[in-house]
Amino acid sequence: MSSFAFATQDKVGSGAIGVQPWMEKIMSLSLSERAVLATMLLDSLDVGDTTVLSQVWKDELDRRLHQAETGEVLLRESGEVFDRAFSALS
Repeated sequence: MSSFAFATQDKVGSGAIGVQPWMEKIMSLSLSERAVLATMLLDSLDVGDTTVLSQVWKDELDRRLHQAETGEVLLRESGEVFDRAFSALS
């Protein structure tokens, strides 16, 4: 089971929003492919004149992708991140 599945099932509820079946496929994509998908999903949320916000998000995604690809930042498994976050809240 992937870390995302673990975090989703334990913290949100199994299949709570119907994305669980897609997650394994999505997580098998390369980092670049997931960044493109994230951009497309964020663009799909635009509901009106949010061009400035969309460009800000695109720039942020590009910046984070560059940091990940160059090793400038340490990437962590989502399960570890969620566990630490939920522990800090309790």
